[in-house]
Amino acid sequence: DDLLSQAATMLERELADIDEFGARLEVLRDETEETTESTTTALPSGFDGVWSSTYGTELVLTQSGEEVTGSYGLDDGKVRFEVTGARMLEGVWAETTSGEECETALLGSDHWGPLVLVFSEDLSSYDGTWGYCDDQLPEEFYGYWNGSYLRPRDE
Repeated sequence: DDLLSQAATMLERELADIDEFGARLEVLRDETEETTESTTTALPSGFDGVWSSTYGTELVLTQSGEEVTGSYGLDDGKVRFEVTGARMLEGVWAETTSGEECETALLGSDHWGPLVLVFSEDLSSYDGTWGYCDDQLPEEFYGYWNGSYLRPRDE
């Protein structure tokens, strides 16, 4: 019973963390949509560059308008995002292999999933969540994806 009680407590803490992250993500989505709607200037190009990454050692991003593409050093990892706010990217990751195989292919692979990155106000770091295949973020996610700005990318 004591072990079961400890496991239940740990599960409650994890679920609270998930709920808190989901709530923060929703607030940031609302804030970035308001910021985007209230300004007539172009979105910042601050996503372009080399970032540290939870997966692989580096995440290299290239921004062109409201589209951001990139790669990371794990199983030929690729990402493709849409800029959905001044500090938010929503899109997908893909690798040559992963923990789950999807029924459809994206970015040339059947190992992919959704990925949302939310950047700090000064664009120096990001926190995100990712899932497999058709998972719906933030409710369904497999893990966190974090990093910080390292340097401009090589042209």
